[in-house]
Amino acid sequence: MNNLKKLGFTLIEILISLSLILLSFLIIYRIVFTVQKNVKDLEKEIKNKELLFNFLYSFKSEINGIIDFHNLKLDKKEIVFSTFIQDIEFPVEITYTVKVNEEETLIRKQKNIFSGYTYSFPVLKCQSINFLFFQEEKWNYIAETDKTIKGIAIELNYSGEEIFYPVLLNIIEEKNEEKK
Repeated sequence: MNNLKKLGFTLIEILISLSLILLSFLIIYRIVFTVQKNVKDLEKEIKNKELLFNFLYSFKSEINGIIDFHNLKLDKKEIVFSTFIQDIEFPVEITYTVKVNEEETLIRKQKNIFSGYTYSFPVLKCQSINFLFFQEEKWNYIAETDKTIKGIAIELNYSGEEIFYPVLLNIIEEKNEEKK
């Protein structure tokens, strides 16, 4: 009979092996859950960065297409300008306005100059949004009307990051042509 008892497992051995299997599953589950959460957070951050970069590219192309430098309306929290944008054959008036709530929201309004049709939508939500203007070799929050504006920049505090995105204007040729 003693030989038969040595062939099986004791209750303690079974409990220890089940505890080790359970502990292994808990560790694996926790690792998988943490990795899945990190991947979701990373995907969200990548999507937010993609939206930001798409906006900055669009902002640059709109600023580079400014057609009327005399009727610019520039302020720290709002800019208005006429421009040509891609895929539209007529000029439009673009207004960027910062709406201040708990966070600051950048609102883009586009107006068809010929028909007057207007639509607007929110572009970004940030902790802070400001426009700056390049005059006399320095960036200012307030544009001086008697000086030529050589660039427009947007300053963002986006997800804790400070972003300064300048766009230089090519208006030297226009000023020279006006004098002729």
